[in-house]
Amino acid sequence: MLSTDDIKKADAMTEHEMLDFIAKSDYLPMLKLWRFLPAGHKFFQGKIGAAFTEAITRKRNDIGALKAAEASKKIGWE
Repeated sequence: MLSTDDIKKADAMTEHEMLDFIAKSDYLPMLKLWRFLPAGHKFFQGKIGAAFTEAITRKRNDIGALKAAEASKKIGWE
């Protein structure tokens, strides 16, 4: 789950900071955003959203299904 502080940090990021986060983050922090930020968040819209979707898909494929499942179980749904 994302803390209130994590959500505030995501909300406060500039476009450049979001692209930098997307480029540098591992799969797990990106999965947390994907799962817990509200639908329609700026991370998932326009060119940022396209970059996010491409990166999380690539990073998931890079680590493989088993590690992706482990990451999913680690962060949970609530």
